[in-house]
Amino acid sequence: MAVREAIMRGEMAVAEGRVVPHAEAKTRMARWLK
Repeated sequence: MAVREAIMRGEMAVAEGRVVPHAEAKTRMARWLK
């Protein structure tokens, strides 16, 4: 069930325009990706 809910949240984010380009996501996550 949790997987389905996560997918739905992702689809809602795309529909609402709450997504960032890959490059921006990498810079935001850089502190955890070290």
